[in-house]
Amino acid sequence: NNARRPFFVPLASASAALQRLAAAVAAKVPAVVVGPSGSGKTTLVKELAWRTGNTDLLEMHLDDQVDAKSLIGSYVCTEVPGEFRWMPGALTNAVATGQWVLIEDVDRVPFEVLAALLPLFDDREISVRGELMTAHENFRIFATRTVAETGTEALKYPFGRGLTSIGRRWTPVPLTQPGPQELAALVEESVARGLGGAHPLQRLHPLLVAGVLEAFRVLCREVAAE
Repeated sequence: NNARRPFFVPLASASAALQRLAAAVAAKVPAVVVGPSGSGKTTLVKELAWRTGNTDLLEMHLDDQVDAKSLIGSYVCTEVPGEFRWMPGALTNAVATGQWVLIEDVDRVPFEVLAALLPLFDDREISVRGELMTAHENFRIFATRTVAETGTEALKYPFGRGLTSIGRRWTPVPLTQPGPQELAALVEESVARGLGGAHPLQRLHPLLVAGVLEAFRVLCREVAAE
């Protein structure tokens, strides 16, 4: 695999989440990674994609400016006046070719868009030009959602209470914020990789580690408050 590997450190919490995500892939069911800001939700999906050779992961950031037509496809004008041709959307192409898809911040996606994709979530089918297209064997779909804590509420309603009917179709994958010891290990591993891994990992000064961890926590709080 010549693609660049994502920066993934196999901490205990991340490894457990990766196993749960892999189980969802094996079962061919959609999975949503739920966790605090900065916990590594996107990286988790990218790591599994890298390990399985699906490095052409399609990342989708959908907002209220996006409708189902733009994802599935539409007829567009040609150079010939009055003539139109079908232009499949990015999601349709992914379904047809077996590309993996990641929907970021799925709780921000308009309900109408998610509702139009229910057949894809339930039966791995998508309606294209009035006909059902069955997803390629390799097609998988993932999502991320940012929550303050990955407790019972987040797992029971992975898309939020307002999208219960859709969220229950997905397998929730909780990803907790790394604890102090895991964060310290993450910082040290980052330094080691930054040095190219050519030398044994040197213990960092505790004050330096503490400073980096505090800066990380502050940044996460600021992002979560936006």
